[in-house]
Amino acid sequence: MIDRLKKAISRKLKEAFPDFTVYRANPAQNIQEPCFIIECVNVDNKDLMYIEFEKEIVEVNYLFSITLLLPRNNKLLQEVVSRVLLCLKWLYLENGKPVLTLNRQAHPIDDSSYSFTFNIQREIIQQGEEPPLMEEVNENVGLKNEEEN
Repeated sequence: MIDRLKKAISRKLKEAFPDFTVYRANPAQNIQEPCFIIECVNVDNKDLMYIEFEKEIVEVNYLFSITLLLPRNNKLLQEVVSRVLLCLKWLYLENGKPVLTLNRQAHPIDDSSYSFTFNIQREIIQQGEEPPLMEEVNENVGLKNEEEN
């Protein structure tokens, strides 16, 4: 999913800024400015629901960071920052499904670069596995009635 989201971000940035280079991985050298560097900096999973013997719903929260490198031009830099924040509100996966980004923020690094951060939350529905027998659960998590001993 991370690669699919990076592709969606890349497409959106290329549409809004056709003259910029967009990197989906941090290049070690030979960076061509102006450019964007897309990175997924954190993935967090949280169980939302488990329906016995049927399915499990998991919320996945992706934290993305995009670094903007632009030759020194403060007027253009501010314009690009505003446009990036607006254009990244909605992304579209290759199948056309929309993805909303949350908590978009811009952080200046110096007078020629900015870092943008935002979250993407997804709910994943998985087929659940058969849970252990209740007797085993009670013993393993300490719910066994002490009077039975």
